[in-house]
Amino acid sequence: MTRPYPEPFTTPDPRAVADLEGFWGAAWDYFDIDADSPYEQVLAEERMPGARWFPGATLNYTHHALRHLTDDTVAIIALDETGSSHEVTGNRLRAQVASVAATLRDLGVGKGQSPRFPLCHGKTGFRG
Repeated sequence: MTRPYPEPFTTPDPRAVADLEGFWGAAWDYFDIDADSPYEQVLAEERMPGARWFPGATLNYTHHALRHLTDDTVAIIALDETGSSHEVTGNRLRAQVASVAATLRDLGVGKGQSPRFPLCHGKTGFRG
């Protein structure tokens, strides 16, 4: 079901707090969230903090974030402190993401776990 969504989304919409399920369900649809399994309802518990959003839904954030990349199109333009730039194509970014994923698997990180580690700033953080 496609719900109406404000376009363009340039100012806060009062429905974001007045109609939590309607607004955030519409946002899910508008952004065409590519979930592996669908949500059961938009908001299971409305308490703040501790709300339970989109219970039942599972998705791969990396897949979702990179799904529209094309191989030779620039995906990232990194600028260092001097203003020098470095471009990363979609193909290169996918390869780097796959490399990090393989390393995490080798280290024993499994599905549903959230590893935390520092990331280099600048173009060195995007080179394999």
